[in-house]
Amino acid sequence: EKSLRKRKRRVITWTAILLVIALVAYFAAPYVSDIRRLTGISITSDTPEGVAARAQAERVSEQLSDEGIVLLQNDDQALPLTNKKINVFGFASMNPRFGGSGSGAADQSRSVNFYDALTQQGFTYNPDLYKLLVDSGADPGAKSATGLGQIVSMLLGRGVPHDPDSSYLSDDLLSAAKTYSDTALVFFGNDGIEMADFANEQLRLTENQLGLLRKVTSLFDKVIIVINSGNAMEL
Repeated sequence: EKSLRKRKRRVITWTAILLVIALVAYFAAPYVSDIRRLTGISITSDTPEGVAARAQAERVSEQLSDEGIVLLQNDDQALPLTNKKINVFGFASMNPRFGGSGSGAADQSRSVNFYDALTQQGFTYNPDLYKLLVDSGADPGAKSATGLGQIVSMLLGRGVPHDPDSSYLSDDLLSAAKTYSDTALVFFGNDGIEMADFANEQLRLTENQLGLLRKVTSLFDKVIIVINSGNAMEL
């Protein structure tokens, strides 16, 4: 009798296991089929059509970028720039936002950063300020993270570094910067990422950023603020 009861339990157990396996296979079959079909597709972008499509996409992307730039204010005709020597401030100058984060990330393999763009347009930037930004924690290579990498970095408490307290800018360095040029570019940026909504205070300039802005505007005759944000900001 005990043997019969054990046998019934085994039959019920194995029947339940087989049912679970059958259900998993039933619901997974369409996805497995799609994955096999996708992995079996051979894609090449080296054809004349592919080259032409990429060239057109680059032209459209550049046009969208140009149309997305908005001049909010231009007091005393600070723009266009006349001085070819420029002081650049702000951690955001190192990590331009080319797209969103997470699934909104864009291919940045051939993107041009702000410093290279300035050089290409015939401007020179203060190398001492650049070195100080890097030494203070700004990461010129932080833009290389993929969409998934950005999410993982956020979950681990990492990500693009933000401006520290402006005390890292010494009086001697600022005095030398003023001698270098009377023009300053100050970069501010912010962007969110899926799975982590912004609080109200994260949509505003931080106290460190405001402190940096006060310090720069008190010293330089021409100050241009560049907002490179992946989301709306209160200014």
